[in-house]
Amino acid sequence: MAHAPQLPTRFSYSSASRYRQCPLSWRFRYVEHLPDPAGPPAVIGSFVHECLEHFYQYPGTERTEDTLRDIAGRLWGAKEVAAALAAVGGTDERISKHEAWGLLRGLWEVEDPAVVAVVATEERVTVDLAGVPLLAIVDRVEHTEGGEVVAADYKSGKIPNARFHNSHIDQVHLYAAAKAAAGTPVDRVSVIYLKGQVVREASTPETKAEAAEALAGTWKQLICSVETDTFEPRPGPLCGWCAFIAHCPAGREEVLGRHAAGRMRSDAPALAILEAALVE
Repeated sequence: MAHAPQLPTRFSYSSASRYRQCPLSWRFRYVEHLPDPAGPPAVIGSFVHECLEHFYQYPGTERTEDTLRDIAGRLWGAKEVAAALAAVGGTDERISKHEAWGLLRGLWEVEDPAVVAVVATEERVTVDLAGVPLLAIVDRVEHTEGGEVVAADYKSGKIPNARFHNSHIDQVHLYAAAKAAAGTPVDRVSVIYLKGQVVREASTPETKAEAAEALAGTWKQLICSVETDTFEPRPGPLCGWCAFIAHCPAGREEVLGRHAAGRMRSDAPALAILEAALVE
């Protein structure tokens, strides 16, 4: 390894999740700064998030499909989404546009945008939470008719099973804890799946404390890894989608073993990366 690890000045939920999933992947990404390109779904997801950020800055009476279509049309060209998709092996631009609009149009399947009292979009919160320098970016903050404050997060992927749903709702509970630590109480959290579902939960002192405790536990483990420069790999099914597979013997063994046993999808990106490495 070429670089000595250092603790980050800001720690995000995504960074913490990567470390918990695989400490060695965290090192590749945040210490060695190896390329970790987003795939087409992530590019489309980022585009959809930005469209919704702009959309909810309009008054409720102007939040129509026509408005959102106009926003999407402007941003598609301004953000050079087609080029970004092509750079990561995206499909035909027409298909990608159709997919993006399907996600945006899905908003009306889960709520009436005209009546949502949005008070902030893409809110950046930096705070010391349980001794951790946390950076949280909240997709949306809204007020209910009863005066409750809701922190919401959009998800553009498929509606997950219970295992991954828990990680999504945990993310917003952490954001609620961050806002509370910054002086703004949050009463409820929600995860808005643009493919047709909304999950809502109360944000209580207990859920905020649990979120802060989980983050602090990960931070403590990261401190140990940084001090000892020990970042162990954690091989598993997700190795098939790891951009760093060519640099990780344990991951390579995991992917090739699963592939040989017929337990790895043939379209797993890691297989293509390994094949390219062998050619070189």
